[in-house]
Amino acid sequence: MTAASLLEQLAPIYPAADWWSSASALETAVGAILVQGVAWRNAARAVEGLRAARLLTAPALDAADLGEIAAAVRPALYHSQKARYLKAFAAFLRAAGGLPALAALPRSQQRQALLGVPGIGAETAAAIMVYALGGAEPVVDAYARRLLPRVGAVARAHDSEIADAMRAAIGGVPERARVLHAVVVEHARSICRKVPRCEVCPLAVTCPRTLGETG
Repeated sequence: MTAASLLEQLAPIYPAADWWSSASALETAVGAILVQGVAWRNAARAVEGLRAARLLTAPALDAADLGEIAAAVRPALYHSQKARYLKAFAAFLRAAGGLPALAALPRSQQRQALLGVPGIGAETAAAIMVYALGGAEPVVDAYARRLLPRVGAVARAHDSEIADAMRAAIGGVPERARVLHAVVVEHARSICRKVPRCEVCPLAVTCPRTLGETG
């Protein structure tokens, strides 16, 4: 099974999985930072906390004190640390000229710039590029590292190999990047867990793990 066939099979099963499709670019970028290490529902509550506190704009985050931000994002856990990350991100956007200016840069420059912001690693940078900047990047996270080797889309759980497989499936189409990441997360979270629920998996008839070809 390739990553492309995985996308084609899972997209109809999880039609509402493109969580950030209706959110603003800034909201998706903030959400990508807040979701680090927690479930999406926690990050969503933290985003709503920022909205209620009138802090869901880059200038507001830039001007707010850390305690005010930390209180608003408390549901996301690690709230003091994430408040510092959001402040750093807001200052970065001010210096960069905002998200539209960042989106106008070549992808390699976008990635390099984002990786220079405290609290933004490779996974978060890729998520921001996909969901906030309209890019067609592979988002290699723990769910992709679990799912793609199990279904035979890659031979090993190496980030570079997983990224290449996902990039081939995305084919330079931003929507496919969003949907692929979303359905991988949904399937790995609900079915292909650490202890997989193979007996209810819609991929079971072709999955190498189910057929005894992988561990």
